[in-house]
Amino acid sequence: MSANETISDTSTQTVSPKAALRQRMVMIISVLFGLGLTTWVMIDAGSMATAASATKNLIMSRLDQPLMILNTFVVLVAIFLIFSPWGSIRLGSDDSRPTMSTTSWLLVMFSASVGAGMVYWAAAEAFFHIDSGVFETQGAGSTMEDRVMAGELFSYGFHSWACYSVVGVAIGYFGFRKKQPPTFSSAVDGGLVKILPRRIALFGGGISDCLAVVGMIFGIGGSIAAGVLQMASGFNEVVSSQSEPSTFVAVIVLAVIIITSWGASVSGASKGLSLISNLNIAVAVLLMLFILFAGDFGVLITRLGNLFVNYIPATFDVTIRTFTGDEEYRQWSRDWPLTYFLWSMSWSPFVGAFIAEVSKGRTIRETLLGTFVFGTILALIWFGILSGWSMEADRLSDGAIAPAVLDDVSNGIFLSLEQLPFSQITQIIAIILAGVFLITTCAAGILILGVMSTGKEKPGIPYQVFWAVVLSMVAIMVILTNTIDVIRAAPTFAALPITMFGFLGIIALLFSLRAEGKSTKHKAVQADD
Repeated sequence: MSANETISDTSTQTVSPKAALRQRMVMIISVLFGLGLTTWVMIDAGSMATAASATKNLIMSRLDQPLMILNTFVVLVAIFLIFSPWGSIRLGSDDSRPTMSTTSWLLVMFSASVGAGMVYWAAAEAFFHIDSGVFETQGAGSTMEDRVMAGELFSYGFHSWACYSVVGVAIGYFGFRKKQPPTFSSAVDGGLVKILPRRIALFGGGISDCLAVVGMIFGIGGSIAAGVLQMASGFNEVVSSQSEPSTFVAVIVLAVIIITSWGASVSGASKGLSLISNLNIAVAVLLMLFILFAGDFGVLITRLGNLFVNYIPATFDVTIRTFTGDEEYRQWSRDWPLTYFLWSMSWSPFVGAFIAEVSKGRTIRETLLGTFVFGTILALIWFGILSGWSMEADRLSDGAIAPAVLDDVSNGIFLSLEQLPFSQITQIIAIILAGVFLITTCAAGILILGVMSTGKEKPGIPYQVFWAVVLSMVAIMVILTNTIDVIRAAPTFAALPITMFGFLGIIALLFSLRAEGKSTKHKAVQADD
């Protein structure tokens, strides 16, 4: 099968009337619930922000250590499945094969999963960790800069990719191998039926999809709005030296992103999304290589090497100190690694479903190596160079960058590039790169929201148009009302339930793989007899 063919073949896919009805109900209930939250934001954004903050603080104060154990468990499951005989099981029938080339598959998954935040936070997050003071004397690495870089990668490496990839494998396994709709609820159903009557379990699975869809609406919509405003702000600063983004410019940028995303989504993962992802990674690599060679090559390559050496020890250090560290460190752990874990699990129904969609026909081992391992390696390289240079640029500017970043995250990439030749050109390239990352994330979101609305691998164009409009309306509302932080906090209410549902889906995957392994062995014994 050609790599240019679309990833889905709807002619061979059937969805039962009951399953189709459930997915339509999921769409209706999710939109109504989302409309209620949107109304709350518009009427009294302050009370919603207070409620979201209180919810997060309650979760973290009571469950920080159990959440760290759960995150570690998900990482161990990913490692186990890679080396287990179950890793050879395909996400689909035994004779199914991938419909995308390996290169395009890897680039599509990485581009759609990480988002525009990788452009801004890679050059900014280190300053927040330096400001916290928790890495001044402790951590993996001989210098504070090395300790900070290794510590921040805890949230971008194995511990986040494990959430996406293992949930993705669960969705792909139940969706394509067990012939169920390729949605979050298909994996959750398998876990709930172990402990609840079937009807109640299916109802719980429907709730999990509703929570996932609402989380996607506000998570993706808020991310699009934030990315658009950061792009508009960067454009103003580069072109007109004005820091405040123009609403008109922001709306124009948003329109371009939504229309392009819809076109990429409709054309399919192996066509439009693949083309955009290839462009995305090409631009990212060029920018990264420019920083590496135009900056202080010796310093950057040393920090990158130290990051690869210190990363694994840092994962143990962050995990252990969550249990043994002082209150200052535990608060840092709650604010950063554990918050990222809840975000990762909240996004896992979306990212996991997309990983499953583009990985159909691949083995579990291939899928995990391409996400859990390859994604972590790319994150290490990207952060190693951009984070390493931002700290070096801060030193060269006599500490002028750090306070600017603490005031506005988007300052990190632009002020760091100012310390290099051709800064205006590279700053514009960074803005374009952030925009292309936004397009891939938005396009993937439109596609997966359509899948979750219909239960089909390739939803119809009307569904994709509908979700493109919904995401654009949320983003416009956020831009016009300046409620980015509030709207992005909305998924906090669903974070813990989605995390628990995700855990059930992972458990269901392990039980089902175990049962399939036993069945295969039994058939092999009978054949020998």
